[in-house]
Amino acid sequence: LCVLYSAAVFAEHLQEQLLRRGVNVKIENVKASSYEGMESTGKPEITFHFNEKELAGKRVLVVEDMIDTGITLDALMQVLQELEPSSLHIAVLLKKIKEAVAQISAKYVGFEIPDLWVHGFGIDTDGFFRDLLDIMAVILRHEDREKLNVYGGQG
Repeated sequence: LCVLYSAAVFAEHLQEQLLRRGVNVKIENVKASSYEGMESTGKPEITFHFNEKELAGKRVLVVEDMIDTGITLDALMQVLQELEPSSLHIAVLLKKIKEAVAQISAKYVGFEIPDLWVHGFGIDTDGFFRDLLDIMAVILRHEDREKLNVYGGQG
């Protein structure tokens, strides 16, 4: 189950590696977000892009870009548990090294990273920079933040 849109690149690479090892994978998509620009709203919104009731009795691996606060992923996992899959696990590309607000853990973690804002490899900043091949840390100076606010978050 790919969490759009940031995990799409990771999900495609993961699917390719699993197929090479003889594991058949069907990817379905869900949109789960709690960010506007670079700020968390604290209110996860979840939208399934398929009939989610089909997950009952299935082995489900949630593929997500990262665990940051854990709020969005925790909300998604609660919804998914109610659908009664036979198993439910999480694979994340990145896990920030910090104490998450929600107590959520992934069975599979690609990399642990410092608590920095990152984008690239599918991960965006306000809809931009998904197409970068590498993951990059974003470090804004105070005057850069002011410019982003002037342009409505799109500097």
